[in-house]
Amino acid sequence: MDSALIEAAIGLVLVYLVFSLSVTSLNEAIASLLQLRGRVLYRRLQEIFAGEAEFILNDPLLRSLSANGRPSYIPPALFGETVAVRLRDYLDRIRELRKAVATEAEQVQALKEAAAQSLADLPAPIQDYAESLLERVSETASDIGSEIERLATRHFDEIASRLSGVYARRIKLFSAVISAVLVVGANVDSLRIVNLLLADASLRRLLVERADSLGETSGTPDELAAGLDDALLSSLPIGWDCAPAIAFSGIPDLACGFRADALAVSLLGWGISALAIMLGAPFWFGTLQRISNIRGSGGKPDAPPSS
Repeated sequence: MDSALIEAAIGLVLVYLVFSLSVTSLNEAIASLLQLRGRVLYRRLQEIFAGEAEFILNDPLLRSLSANGRPSYIPPALFGETVAVRLRDYLDRIRELRKAVATEAEQVQALKEAAAQSLADLPAPIQDYAESLLERVSETASDIGSEIERLATRHFDEIASRLSGVYARRIKLFSAVISAVLVVGANVDSLRIVNLLLADASLRRLLVERADSLGETSGTPDELAAGLDDALLSSLPIGWDCAPAIAFSGIPDLACGFRADALAVSLLGWGISALAIMLGAPFWFGTLQRISNIRGSGGKPDAPPSS
């Protein structure tokens, strides 16, 4: 395979890797600033408890998980324990009532009224939730509180699993917007990048050397980010400067002046870049290693001509 094409592919993948890391960093910063995960969780709990989620979240242990009382993550076991604690008085009344019914005690009616009053003291949505859980507890259960805790834990575990999907979809949306902004703002045009790399052997060699150094890392975001110095970023074939190699070739380039055909080509190149960047840094790091291996398994490249 033509070494120039392989080197151009490595340079293009390196650009995708750099911008994928940028999108990931910006995504994390925005999600943290907006407290996105906590907002998603809080909104879902409010839906489940019909606006009375604070009755559960006001528990001191849950409030300690976040400065604003809206934690981004709640361990399912802690949620189940909290539900059991918040319903403790009602569950105690139910336990006494069941024991009295089993022994045909005379105070059954009084215990029924006490249980009803204890339930009435809870917010209406919490009443519905408590009764829903209680319906799933066997009449012969020896420890109602433990059973309620187990059921609430399992329920919250299912909620958390579904919320992970909701959060992931929102992050993908953010990634798409950030990718589009970065691609257009920095003129990350895949077609233009390939043309520049094919026209400039020294640029190809520079990017291949930097790609090789990155390929020697373990591929963690921190290590990859550490390798993105100013020299690498300034050497990437992006930006809005009119490149002589493109200008002389006659290839439409929006950076060299507005033309309808140049805009069409740029839109296609930007679209390719945005979609590629959204695949993420791990994907492009792996791709970079595979292409480098293909290059390394080929024949020895020709030595550059002497000046």
